[in-house]
Amino acid sequence: MVEDGEPAYVVLPYREYERLLEGCEEKKEAGIPPKEKTPEPLTNYELLEKINRDIEIWKASQEKAEEGVAVEKPLEEPDIQIERIPY
Repeated sequence: MVEDGEPAYVVLPYREYERLLEGCEEKKEAGIPPKEKTPEPLTNYELLEKINRDIEIWKASQEKAEEGVAVEKPLEEPDIQIERIPY
């Protein structure tokens, strides 16, 4: 099923669903970690905001360096992911 032009739901037979669950349990018991979700690419707006933040951090470090103040390495921001939640 598609929602807003994107895959949203899957309909499958119950036996297939059970088989998928069993596979997950077997992997868990074997100590195989689940696949990590790859981050979604940033939207143009999010990318622009990130670039602007990076420029501001760089400018501040340049101003401090010109004043002779020791420049600290800026803390890395955690990756923030925005997920769509169906209504």
